[in-house]
Amino acid sequence: IGVFLVALCLWWQSLYLIFILMYKEENYTWLKWLIGLFVAVVVLVAFRPFTTVKSTERGVVYKFGAVSSKLWEGLHFVIPFVESVKRIPIIPQQMEIWIAVGDGGAITKDNQTIGADITVFYKFPDAEILNIARNFGTEVLQQKIKKDTIEAFKQAIGSKTIFDVAQTQEEIRAKVKEVAVAKIGTYPIIIDDIKVSNYDWSEQFARKARPKLIRKEIAEKFWVSEDFVLVEE
Repeated sequence: IGVFLVALCLWWQSLYLIFILMYKEENYTWLKWLIGLFVAVVVLVAFRPFTTVKSTERGVVYKFGAVSSKLWEGLHFVIPFVESVKRIPIIPQQMEIWIAVGDGGAITKDNQTIGADITVFYKFPDAEILNIARNFGTEVLQQKIKKDTIEAFKQAIGSKTIFDVAQTQEEIRAKVKEVAVAKIGTYPIIIDDIKVSNYDWSEQFARKARPKLIRKEIAEKFWVSEDFVLVEE
């Protein structure tokens, strides 16, 4: 809208000046220059042949829809109607993944369902920008990260009982990162870190497990066997 208003104002002002100058024959040369300037301004405003790339991203030039070249930070000329530019970030990105308790949750070794919040810190390598644009696309790679991270979490949880989860959270996090990185393999993605938090399980299990957890805590505190601790269920 802003570009349109600027072009409209310039158009009206130019018409006004043309109308005045038409009454003076000696100003005919100036009239030609004015018309040329007006046409140039309209072309610059309407077709926007320049683009800017920030230091936190890289530009990919598409010529007639095909990947052509890579742009670094700065101001660049783009041929209207022939070339277009898509920007790809090169700074670390953050992806939030929520795994709910239910059919999509992770299954423990003792057949209990676990959910969690997972945060993936990743980035696209600067040297692989053209490869990403030509063979993958950022959306495809983001789906790959999400899919592999969920599978990695389920694999890590599958080797633990539900009672082990609370005590081995750092081990689980490290395993999720290791498996996710291995699954991503040669894809042009760098996984910097993965965090797993807010573990969750079903209400039914929580009610069933609470007495056992209390017995275990008391037994460890007083150095006795859990069999000697009575807790109302």
